[in-house]
Amino acid sequence: MIPWYVLRWLADNLDVGAPAAVSLFETTIRILGGLLSAHALAAGSHPALAQRLAERAAELGARLMPAFGSPSGERAGCGGIGC
Repeated sequence: MIPWYVLRWLADNLDVGAPAAVSLFETTIRILGGLLSAHALAAGSHPALAQRLAERAAELGARLMPAFGSPSGERAGCGGIGC
């Protein structure tokens, strides 16, 4: 299991606002999925930490959403984070 201090560091320091060209698929499954998994793990014993992780996941999800709004309906390969 990941030590709680690692999850606290992520919740406090992960910057999803920085411009970057990212793979939409990889970012979704690895980073967004990891944040949501960490949220689920922390929810019972560390509710404040779980809330911060959920907020980071929501921020990242909001940054990725433009990739799903193309005129053709096809998702873009880049997550719209600085693309």
